[in-house]
Amino acid sequence: MQKIVDGHIYIIRCRTKPKIFYIGSTYSSLSKRWEQHKAQYRRGTNDMSIYPHFEEHGLDNFCLELIKTYKVVKTHHTDSKHLRMYEQLHINKLKKCCNKKSPFKLIKILKSNEDKNKLKQKRDEDELQKLKKDVNVLKAINLVCDKLNVNRDNLDGSIITDTTFNEILDDKLGLKIFWKECCNLYKKCGKLDTHFKSDMKVRDFLQVWQINNPTTFIYDTEYKEFAKLLDKNKIRKLKDFNKNHFDDNKNKNRTGNMSIDNLKSGNFLTTAIRLSDTDLWTETQLKNRLNFILNVIDYEINGVTSKSKKKTKKYTINKKR
Repeated sequence: MQKIVDGHIYIIRCRTKPKIFYIGSTYSSLSKRWEQHKAQYRRGTNDMSIYPHFEEHGLDNFCLELIKTYKVVKTHHTDSKHLRMYEQLHINKLKKCCNKKSPFKLIKILKSNEDKNKLKQKRDEDELQKLKKDVNVLKAINLVCDKLNVNRDNLDGSIITDTTFNEILDDKLGLKIFWKECCNLYKKCGKLDTHFKSDMKVRDFLQVWQINNPTTFIYDTEYKEFAKLLDKNKIRKLKDFNKNHFDDNKNKNRTGNMSIDNLKSGNFLTTAIRLSDTDLWTETQLKNRLNFILNVIDYEINGVTSKSKKKTKKYTINKKR
């Protein structure tokens, strides 16, 4: 958990040779840090750059003094990035200290993050290339094209009217069978995305929970306890039930979608529940789910809005830019 604490930047000086000095940082008291330095030197358990000077000039000729105390951000008990940044600032300012290692290397951090992003991008690209060749994914793409009545070999610029979308949505049983086929094909290639995972058991779980806790508003519960219940019942953690969502909704929306009455009756919807049940899909959900499959071959469905009615009148399939 993030908190603001005092961090100290200190200097170890040689009384007989003022040009010999070392810059350090600590969250502890200066007296405690100085005792730690002396103990490490005597045990020989650390090779800090100031210790050879202790040996040459005598430990008694050195002292530790405060440079400045800062209010710094600490995200966990071992976090010292913010404090080390100030330490680096004073090392740069005083220049000729005997520090050999830089406590804070921004370029190195940026390079590390850049390398991680490149590696992730390469993995995603490799995964996409595999999917493009997977026979089961290609079958799913063909199912989508057949459902939309478009030519698989000439997709770019294909037009789908809102009538076609409405007909697909009106045929509840046909849509359910179609989407189940797509799910099964993705299972075979080992790529079962969250779009394909059923979250209807969440509704059943919440309904039973609310019946067993008839007067408790769901977001008034402790998140940790609720998370344990989700794990125990093998309920996938959804964005509607993360810690931030609980914190943000305490004492709010008591008569809204997640009200006590709605949970008891099962008369509520979350984004995840809507996506998992084809009977609840609108044109938007249908478009987004089909795009998930078409994106594999770099195509997507886009809505074209009527200027007068501000309503989608048709859709086009285009190559992704």
